[in-house]
Amino acid sequence: MKSNYVAIAALSLATVSMSCQSARPNGEEKEENEQKVAYAQCPEAVQKTLYREGRGQEIKTVDMEQLKGKTVYEADVKLDGHNYEILVDPKGTLLSKKLDEEDEAKASDKKPSNSQKNEHEDDDDKK
Repeated sequence: MKSNYVAIAALSLATVSMSCQSARPNGEEKEENEQKVAYAQCPEAVQKTLYREGRGQEIKTVDMEQLKGKTVYEADVKLDGHNYEILVDPKGTLLSKKLDEEDEAKASDKKPSNSQKNEHEDDDDKK
């Protein structure tokens, strides 16, 4: 019986993942009419989903925007040291939750490379 629940959960997760990918093809679609709103001003269903998917992390502002002519809510949340972008419809349905690759790229540009780290370690050895 327990394995049935696990199988159902896995299928549900796969379905959500597939639908999330179709919400923003290639992650390249432009947002239209983006507007910042306070988390508390979002519909209760949106707040609940953002809270759940953001694992309770504080969300101060949310981007309310039009995507393919429909209103969606987008929040950025830091989870396990990585920035995630969560996209929810007005009814609280999770449309997408993905690693914000743009922010990740910026963060990796700021970190010193291994060769830079090794150069500094060599300097310490010479002292």
